[in-house]
Amino acid sequence: MQQPSDSARLRLAVALVIVKSVPRGCSFAAYIAQLCRQFPLDSDPSNGDSVERWRERALFLEDELRTLKRKSNADAADIALLRASNVDASSAPQNKKKRKTAKEVVSVDRPVSHTTSTPELSSSQAVLQTYERAIHIADLLGREETSATDKSAYTQLFVSTTLDALHTLSGALESAIASRSNNSTLPNIDFILSSLLERALSVQCFDDDIIGTLLSEIFHPSLKLFRTLSLRALEDVVQPEGPESRKDLRPELLLLFKHALQALSRDARELFSAISAYTIHELSSLFVSRASEDRRQRRLERVALDDSVWYLCAVLQGSLPLSSNRDEILESIITIYNSHRAQLTDVVASILMGLIERIW
Repeated sequence: MQQPSDSARLRLAVALVIVKSVPRGCSFAAYIAQLCRQFPLDSDPSNGDSVERWRERALFLEDELRTLKRKSNADAADIALLRASNVDASSAPQNKKKRKTAKEVVSVDRPVSHTTSTPELSSSQAVLQTYERAIHIADLLGREETSATDKSAYTQLFVSTTLDALHTLSGALESAIASRSNNSTLPNIDFILSSLLERALSVQCFDDDIIGTLLSEIFHPSLKLFRTLSLRALEDVVQPEGPESRKDLRPELLLLFKHALQALSRDARELFSAISAYTIHELSSLFVSRASEDRRQRRLERVALDDSVWYLCAVLQGSLPLSSNRDEILESIITIYNSHRAQLTDVVASILMGLIERIW
């Protein structure tokens, strides 16, 4: 008997879902006709193959659903903040002398340090908007008078808003790296990221979703940037003619890691271990042979390797003290050292040996 294809299995699964999902009072034929209109199947007359457009339609609807969820979360956050402000205003005394005090109470409810000292992130207003929402929701969570029901709703709202903020921060980070402007926005991103992490920990909302987004959209991509930025810094130095050289962003990127790690508590050992593992992976990838016919490019890559190793090891020194996988990290560094000893420069060899001694 011939084994069913993946397409046949998928069609059978869809059919079973349809049987369970038919609305009351609707016939199977009418429901299937409705699905056919929503997920059409087009045929290619040239070869007779069926081109299944329903998959494209499903992916489009998933993207649309994510967009609607983000908008819904933002609207819910605004409504929650407005409701909290109205409660504060209604509870304030009505006499003329006290009106000024009522305004002061409303302003105190909002974190003065953040509204007055929050850096402006010119590359993305969305970052500031989601950041401010998350901060205000964290303030609502921290109030003693907030009921348990409201706290549960605010907790879900804070997590979703923080995830949106991390997503927009990731886009702002990419823009900052790609920009040729000497006015870097990395310090602003650094400030907002560390502040978000501190608030997430203070209201006990540092969950797996936030950890996963931090790793996949902020930390891991940032680790990959050290090699790119090291090579770019060298190219700007040796380029005799061309556009004006760009600012070296590696120190600011390293500070971003340093401040983020300082903002995290000792309860986030899994995150520290993951950062250490990602860093070791990037460190190993630096020694992978990249065939290039351009001798000048090969020389630049060899020189950039020294700087890249230094920055990655600096990140490791910040994450290792709280990592639970120190033995595995030590073994990996020793393996890198022994496997590539012949091609290591004295600088890289000294950096790796110093790190090995520090862990040991």
